[in-house]
Amino acid sequence: QREEHLGAVLAMMAAWDLTELNRDLARLAPRLLLVSGGRDRAVSPSEATKIAGRLNNTSVIELADCGHLAHEEQPERIAATVEQFCLGTAGGEHAAN
Repeated sequence: QREEHLGAVLAMMAAWDLTELNRDLARLAPRLLLVSGGRDRAVSPSEATKIAGRLNNTSVIELADCGHLAHEEQPERIAATVEQFCLGTAGGEHAAN
């Protein structure tokens, strides 16, 4: 099952057009919450801060004790974080714009 999951993830990522995404990112209108794991070795938490700096109405929350798969490591915490954001009560370690 892990090999099948990995294959699906790699196929998905291979199909991404990041150039187009990067170009269109500034047109993103809704409020955006970026949640990063402080122990993420796949995507540095600083990437979320960089993206937030390019957008309006964006919040960044860094969960210092989580890694890349924070939603699998601590699903209840991630759900509560998203819920607080949706209710307008999210406060994170970092906030941008």
